[in-house]
Order: sequence, then structure tokens, then C-alpha cells
Amino acid sequence: MPRTSHQPVNRYTIMRRSARFLAISPELQYLQNFSFLERQHMFEEQLTLQVSCSDLLFFDRDLEKVVKFPYPMHNGALILPKGLKKYCETRRIMWECWCGIYTSTPVFIQFYTELGWIFARCKTCGLDGEFLLPI
Repeated sequence: MPRTSHQPVNRYTIMRRSARFLAISPELQYLQNFSFLERQHMFEEQLTLQVSCSDLLFFDRDLEKVVKFPYPMHNGALILPKGLKKYCETRRIMWECWCGIYTSTPVFIQFYTELGWIFARCKTCGLDGEFLLPI
């Protein structure tokens, strides 16, 4: 079947393959071309707020700003960092990275474990946050 030049109805279908892989967009490539220090300067306000805040900060595309998200709880108890990935998967929620401030393409953070510590990482902008409680 020949390719056509028309755009799909959902504009994110060609930009986002899945939640686990990088999104493809010229804006994101532009953001990735900045050095780590330049990106750190771009997110300086959010980084400062995250250090001084006990809540988690994520970008809300509907409000078009970074919002505070209370640390998740289950049955009245805080979820340990090792349970954050499962918490998100069972509720089918994903938290969007701060990249959304500079791009129109949604990019979601991913959780991973390294040497017994839980991290949240965005492979697009390089945001890498550590949760302070060990497994």
C-alpha cells in the first residue's frame, strides 16, 4: 500500500511509539542537543522547588505548568520507593517529565533500580531523580 501525505487523526501516533521508548519530534531533538549544564539551567526553577518540597513535581499538559503531586499513599501509608513503579502500572498512570514545558510532545518518566536505589529518569532531557529510601 503506498504511503500518503495526509496526517493521521491523532497527531501523537507517529511521535510516540510506546511509553517505554523515546518520543520522536524535532522539538525533542532540539532539547537533546543542549548540554547537561544548559538543560540544568533550563530546569533550575523546578529543581530548586523539588529540593525544597516534599511532594513530587510533574508537568501537567492540561494546565501547561509544573504541578505538585502528593506522594502516593495506599491504605493510609506512604508507598515505599520500590513500590512506585507497581503503583503507577496498576493504576495505569504515567507522570510526565518537565520536558513538556519546552515541547508539545508528551514524554513520560520511567522508574528503574540501580544498586538498590530507586530512580526516576527521563531519557529525553536527562532528568534523573533519586528516591531517598533504599529498597
